[in-house]
Order: sequence, then structure tokens, then C-alpha cells
Amino acid sequence: MEELLEIGVAFLLVAIGGLLAVKLRQSVIPAYILCGMAIGPHGFNLISNPGIIEFMSKLGVIFLLFFLGLEFSVGRLMRAGKPIISSGVLDLAINLPMGYLLGIAFGWSQMESLFLAGIVYMSSSGIITKSLTDLRRLANPETELVLGTMIFEDIFIAVFIAVLSGISLGENAKLASISLSIIKSISFCLIFIVIARRYGRRIGEIVEIESDELFVIFLFSMLLLVAGVADMIGISAAVGAFLIGLVFAETAHVGKIEEKIASFRDVFASMFFFAFGMTINFWAFGDVWLALLIAVPLSIVGKVFSGGISGKINGFSRRASLNIGFGSVSRGEFSVIISNIAMGAACLAPIGAFTALYVLILAILGPILMKVPDVIYDRL
Repeated sequence: MEELLEIGVAFLLVAIGGLLAVKLRQSVIPAYILCGMAIGPHGFNLISNPGIIEFMSKLGVIFLLFFLGLEFSVGRLMRAGKPIISSGVLDLAINLPMGYLLGIAFGWSQMESLFLAGIVYMSSSGIITKSLTDLRRLANPETELVLGTMIFEDIFIAVFIAVLSGISLGENAKLASISLSIIKSISFCLIFIVIARRYGRRIGEIVEIESDELFVIFLFSMLLLVAGVADMIGISAAVGAFLIGLVFAETAHVGKIEEKIASFRDVFASMFFFAFGMTINFWAFGDVWLALLIAVPLSIVGKVFSGGISGKINGFSRRASLNIGFGSVSRGEFSVIISNIAMGAACLAPIGAFTALYVLILAILGPILMKVPDVIYDRL
């Protein structure tokens, strides 16, 4: 009974925070994070057992990435392959080394700087997808490049996390972990791409279910099963959710799926951002403020520059190119995952405190900065 009361309080705060954000014409995401900070163990500590909320937050990420997969068909993904690769490589070449050099400049060790490189490099697919939905930009032509670049990041980071884990365990484990991660990630992705491409229509015929209730239950089962299998074999559950979304994107039921599942996505996604806010300890920020003063503006410039250049070389207008750059600023879930690996490796640098505030700042600024190109061009 106590857990039900705590969950009720959590949802009430999320609703109130979201309403205030909407009235202020801001994204609801920072409001959800701040509500989590207020109610979490470092705030008023009103949640004694966060396990259920953490579980719902995992479902939030899964639903967000599932909807991201629905926005892409494999055919569109293959046609947009070259732009996505060029944009992803440019993003990687600029932002990953920048994070490493920042760590060296802060006096951190090489290993700690490698962890920081991943933290700085990764945009938040969850926050960016939700922000694009809120701003009604999913249909914009440049949005495909933004989402495609995030897919590139997600695929790369699976291997990068294996590299970091291998480094923290020692040289002998490094080669094995990297090789296994590459084989599993590529094989898993290729299997679902082939299924989507060759059997998408047939799957659509199989899921021709008249009962809305049974249709939703079937979708839930497939989504959770594939995400669970991905997680079990060492691939991100979010990647599994994205891939099953790709499969359903090839069916004739995309509109019906979005209509029936959108509410579940919004509910669980709010708990993801809320649960993330609960992990932030704002009492430890005093040790990292100087590093943040340097890292935050450089991170914004790095993403805007790489995104803007990617837009131009792929034939987008200046306004669309700015949308790509400013649309990639937010950091989130993967940065936190990398931070946890770093803390597990007994790093001496204050990576945990740095990541918490770094992600919070850019999670708040990211959705706001997305509006900058519109403001600039409307005034011009």
C-alpha cells in the first residue's frame, strides 16, 4: 500500500511539473527531472522503495526507442544510409576527441578521460525524440538525419561501452569483450533488418487482429520480449526496442500502433526522466563547477558545429542545418550508463557528480536550444 501511495505522489508531481512547463511554453522534460530531484533521496526523500519507478523508467526508454523505430522503414533507412554515415562519422570525429581532451585538460587520467569522451559524445535519444515530438518536428526532412545520427551513436556506443569495460577489467578481457560485442551487435541488428525487409508484410498479416485489446497485448509482448532478449545477450534493451519498431514500420499497422500505444509511451517516458532526476545528488556539485563551466559550452558548440556541417554537406538549408545542430545538444541516459561504469572502475575523478549536473544542464538547455533556429529566422 505504501508503494502505491509513493507512486501516486510521483505521478502527481510529474503532472503538476508538466502543467507548469506547458504554461511557461517549455519542454516538460526538465520539469520531470527537477521533480525527481525534489522527491528523490537527495531531496525530500519521499520514495523509500524506488524499484518500481526505476522499472517503469526502463519501460519509458523502451517505448521511446520503439516509436523511434516506427518512424523509420528499412527502405528509408537504406536510402538515407550515406547521409547518416557521413553525419555520424563527423559527429564522432568532433565530439568524442573533444571529451577526451577535456579530461586531459582537467588533469584526469587517460582512462578517466576516455570515460569522459563517451559521456560528452552521446546525445540523449530519449530526450531528443520526446522534444522533437513535442515540437512537432518528426515530419521535418532534416529530422531524419538527426534521428539517423542518434542511431549511429547508439550502435557505436554498444562497442564503446564494451571497450571501456574491457579497459577497466584489464588487457586480457579487452580484446574478447570488444570482439564479442561487435559480433553480437552486428548480428542482432542484421537479423532484424532482414526480417523487416523480407517479412514485414507477412508479419503485418499475422498481426491483423480485430480486437484492440488483444492487438495492444500482442504489441506489448513482442516489444518486451525483443528488448529482453537484447538485454540478456548484452545489447541495450533500447536497441532491441528500436529494431522491433523497424519491423512493425514495414507493416500496414503503423498508424494504429501509434494511436494505441502513444499514451503508454508518454506515461512511462515521464517516469524515465523522473527516475533520472532521483539519482542526482546536487550536494556534490561544488567539486565540479569549474569543469562544467568549460565542458557545457564546448559541448553545445561541438554538437551545433558537427550537426550544422552535416546538414550543409547533405544539401539541407541553413535553417534546417541549424535545426540538426541545435537538435542534438541534449545528453541523457547513455551518459549516465558510462558514468556508472567509470565509478565501478574506481575512477578517482568526480565523474559521477560531473555527469549528473552535466546531463541535467544539457537536458534542460537542449529542448530550449531547439527553438533557437526558429527564433532567429522568425526575427530575420
